Amino acid sequence: MDLRSIIRRYKDEEGTAAIEFGFVAIPFIYMTIAIFELCVFFGAANTLEYALSVSSRMVRTGQLQSSGVTDMQKAFKDDLCTHLYGLIDCSKIGLEAVTMADGNFTTAADNHAKFNADGSFKSQGFDPGAAGSVVLIRVYYKYYMMTPLFGKLFSTQPDQSMPLTSTVVLENEPYTPGSI
Repeated sequence: MDLRSIIRRYKDEEGTAAIEFGFVAIPFIYMTIAIFELCVFFGAANTLEYALSVSSRMVRTGQLQSSGVTDMQKAFKDDLCTHLYGLIDCSKIGLEAVTMADGNFTTAADNHAKFNADGSFKSQGFDPGAAGSVVLIRVYYKYYMMTPLFGKLFSTQPDQSMPLTSTVVLENEPYTPGSI
């Protein structure tokens, strides 16, 4: 074997496309899955916003307060869950409704979500208020990423979850209790 045949053997470029694709394929597939998962995450966040917006109308119009149900939080959560379309596990939702004591929207900005020492949502109760009350309604959900390492990149939580919070502050309409 002479030097020219050895050089020709190593200059052969057949199969280089397959090798180059092998280097690029795994990161490409991983990023495609990650982009899809981010789309699902943003879809879940928007769905939570929509569901709270629609369900909070029950409180605003006095429909929930006048319905005669004993567990208003459960009735509200049941209505909220009908608008989540399976993107969010309804059994893991944290929910609170807080009536602003002074009946003013400005104090709602100071009413931040409260959390236990382990980072779980701590509800302040569910008080949908009376006619003319200013009410803050907050929904909290921990979204867990399915793609390995992706939760580590985007999450600030120790359990690598992505917290979703949706809040609505509204003034109840001047309804007459029991009239709806």
